[in-house]
Amino acid sequence: MAKYKIYKNQHTDKTIKVKNGYSWLTFLFGPFYLLFKMMIGKAILLFVLSFLAILITSPLGGIGGLVVAFLAGFKTNEWYASKLLNKGYKPINENSNNSSRSSEKRLLDNDLNKF
Repeated sequence: MAKYKIYKNQHTDKTIKVKNGYSWLTFLFGPFYLLFKMMIGKAILLFVLSFLAILITSPLGGIGGLVVAFLAGFKTNEWYASKLLNKGYKPINENSNNSSRSSEKRLLDNDLNKF
């Protein structure tokens, strides 16, 4: 069961949900997913490491790139949460998958009430 942490910016009241655990999107899309999440430095690092791993393991079919992508999947959500904390977001709640829908609805209701 997936767990999520919800982060809220104190100044803008914007909320973002970050899944705890493995990031399959990083494994599938590699540095492009990190670019989408605006983690430019991590994307460049992942690209360079993947490229080097492919070069080193080219006699084995370049399997090193898959290994680097697999390992990066374990850290991506942690990196993103750290980025949010550095931008002024604060964790407000930790939810399981079952209660995340009700939390999202509550957060959406709070945002809609501002208008």
